[in-house]
Amino acid sequence: MNAPYFTCTNCHEDTRYKSYATDRVELEREDGTELRVTCSHCHESKTIHPNDISAAPNKVIPIVVGVIVAILMLVLFYMGWILISAILIGAPFAVWAAQQKSAANFNGYRIRRG
Repeated sequence: MNAPYFTCTNCHEDTRYKSYATDRVELEREDGTELRVTCSHCHESKTIHPNDISAAPNKVIPIVVGVIVAILMLVLFYMGWILISAILIGAPFAVWAAQQKSAANFNGYRIRRG
C-alpha cells in the first residue's frame, strides 16, 4: 500500500491524499479527473489533476513485517528449525523492495491531460 500525497502550491507542504488506488489511472477512475483537495497545513481548498498526486513507499509495513519475522525467527530457532528461521530474514527486505517498486510504478505513469 502506497502513501499517496500532493504538494500544496500555496505553502509547499505535502498532504496525504486518502486513496487505495495502485496507479493514476485507477485514481482517475475512482475519483475523476478533477480532485477536490484541502491542504492540511494552510487549509487552502483547490482542484488538482491525478498527475499532481505522487506516491511514497509506506514505511510502516516493512517495520511491522520485520517485528513479526523477528518474533517468528526466535520461536523457530528455539524449536530447532535454524535454517528456516535464517531464511525468514529476507522477508522484510522483500516487502521493502515491493513498496519501492509499487511507488515507482505509481509515479512512473502520467495521464494525458486534455
